[in-house]
Amino acid sequence: MKHVFDLVIRHFGLAHNRKEARELIEEALGVVGMRGEEVLEKYPTNSAAAAQRMMMARAYMLKPSLIVADEPVSMVDASLRAMILDIMLHLRDEVNISFLYITHD
Repeated sequence: MKHVFDLVIRHFGLAHNRKEARELIEEALGVVGMRGEEVLEKYPTNSAAAAQRMMMARAYMLKPSLIVADEPVSMVDASLRAMILDIMLHLRDEVNISFLYITHD
């Protein structure tokens, strides 16, 4: 799963070396309650919640002012839905990232 982050780091020139890249990845994963050693060297998971959290971490690396979230919790159960929404609230309140939340409910 490390390649998901490496693509962003390379494309946007976010790090000058591997150590900086790893620190950026760990910081981003920490924001969404994950750790690099738990997910980076593994094959993609079947967990929709883990995939959503990783995509939020990847978006966070760019330090955007706005994230467009199209159905961010549609494929997870109620408990995981709450966790993902809490992450979004944390990013809004602590990092000043706004969300455009799209739902079809």
